[in-house]
Amino acid sequence: MTTHPYTVADLKTHGKAEPTTCARDNNKNDNVRFQRGSDIVDKKNQIQELDKFQYKVKSQSTCKEYEVLSTKHGWICSCADHKFRGVVCKHLYAIFCVLNREQEAESDACNQNRRDKELVEL
Repeated sequence: MTTHPYTVADLKTHGKAEPTTCARDNNKNDNVRFQRGSDIVDKKNQIQELDKFQYKVKSQSTCKEYEVLSTKHGWICSCADHKFRGVVCKHLYAIFCVLNREQEAESDACNQNRRDKELVEL
């Protein structure tokens, strides 16, 4: 896959970011993409993590799988919506949702450990 100018800031290196703030074009189609990305996450076996910088996301309308990669320039997807329209596609939103959930879970675990430690010290 070649790198193109339509990348989205890398959530793994820039800390927690809400998917709703990542290069959204603030229109009706973008809201639909965000919702469809959330729907992908809610279905089982739609996302395969190859490593922390590479994912495969199943197409919701065909038998294809799209590659979502974190590059030095940001996140990219191999789907036509992202490659040719330069928008944040539903596959990218799905990955952002997964990453944000992981970050929230890690944060919750840290907060719980801190609370547990404070209770033991009391």
